[in-house]
Formats: sequence, C-alpha cells, structure tokens
Amino acid sequence: MKLDMHVHSKYSHDGSMSADKIISTALALGLDGVAVCDHDEFKAHTQLLSLAPPGFIVIPAVEYSTTAGHVLALFVSGLYALKRDGRGLCRLLELRAAADDDGALLVAAHPYRGRAEVPEELFETVDGIEVRNSRDDARRGIHKSAGGRANTHAALRRAASRYGKFITGGSDGHISREIGACYTALPRDTEKTPEGVRSALISRLSDAAGAGGRLTDQAVGKLLRTKPRTLPKDVARLVFFAATDVAQAVRGGGRKTDSH
Repeated sequence: MKLDMHVHSKYSHDGSMSADKIISTALALGLDGVAVCDHDEFKAHTQLLSLAPPGFIVIPAVEYSTTAGHVLALFVSGLYALKRDGRGLCRLLELRAAADDDGALLVAAHPYRGRAEVPEELFETVDGIEVRNSRDDARRGIHKSAGGRANTHAALRRAASRYGKFITGGSDGHISREIGACYTALPRDTEKTPEGVRSALISRLSDAAGAGGRLTDQAVGKLLRTKPRTLPKDVARLVFFAATDVAQAVRGGGRKTDSH
C-alpha cells in the first residue's frame, strides 16, 4: 500500500492544487491514499472526502510551524487554536498536548531543511519522522544539509530507530507533478481505512520510498503563485533549477528510487 503523506492544496499559502486535482492525480498514479497537510489550514478535507472513491484513503492532517520545526499532525479532527509567537510559530509541547487530546499523531516534517542539526526535543516529542521528502531530495543537490541526500536519509532512519519512531515519506507536493514522488509504504494486508493506516504506523510497519523530486517542479509551483514584483526572480529561479536538474541527471543524481 502506498500513500503520499505530505501534499498541499490551494488552501496552503504556497499551494495551488484543487482537491479534485489531488485526488485524480493520486488515483492515476496508483496511490492508495493521501494526507493533505496544508499550512495551518483544514479547509480541503471535506472536499477531499466528497471526491474520494470508495477504498481511497484520505488522512485528515495539518502542517504546523513550531519553534522546533515543521510538524505534520495526522488523524486530526480539525484545526487547533494554538498561541503563536512574533514569528507565527507555536510551541511544540502545546501542539503535542492538543494532539494527545485529539488522538492525533505528530510527524517531524523535513527535519533537516535549512539546518545541519535537529533539536533533540523534536525527535523526542513526535510520534514519527518524515525520512523521505521529495522537495528536500531535490534541493540537496544544491544545499548540502546533513551531508547530502543519502546521508540525510540514513541519519533520519537512525533517529527513528534510536527514538522508537515510525517513519513516513511524502512528496510535499505543491503541484500535481510532484505528487507521489516520495511516499509511505505499508504492508499489503493493511486495512484500507484511516484507522488501518494509523494502526500500521503505530506498529512501526511503515517504510519510506520514492524517486525523489525535481527542482523544476518547485520553481513551477512558485510561479503559479507569483506576484508581478517577484516575477523576474521566480523566472530566474525556474531557469536555474531546470539547469540544475539537467546537470544532476547527467551526473546520475536524478530521480533514483530509494526504498531503504
């Protein structure tokens, strides 16, 4: 069973996809389900449920920006009313308390993004760790956080083992071409319901896999939400990222599947 456990809809400040586009793309790719984790929003969930065919799993989720990093809250009942600091960040332990009251699970999203070290508090507090994120996979060709893509995957797997956490994978997709680039793999006999997925995660039966993402797709996603004053910069980013994707492919560093 394969689920993309990190997707963004148009309700995220940096998203563009409709619920219909997410569902249709996931089905075309043969995915069994998705978790749409919009930034501090829960508006897409009802639409997703109404569009999903029988047997397709929709995990209710939200992505929160915390003082320790971004965290995916899975199996939520709605949006939490959390206090924010001047940067718009909530406290990780307050999110933990809200999730516990709600019966939700927390996953550390792209833990190494923009940093070489991860606060121990983050790994100690969450239930799971996002080991594969297609956007981070693509960017590690130009940003050397945690020593590169392969080393980061290994470091996150070691952290999951050390702290006793389940692992997930997700595209972090903001446009349809990114969906499914990384995903969470569960045993074939997993019950095809949100409850079945939750049980498999808690039992640490999940794995993270996928081919990784393309920088070009990220630049296209940015262009879809661009403003006139930032258009030249966003076009330049697209050209640079496209050239980088080509260079990485030539070097053999493109979309390689990693299931371990």
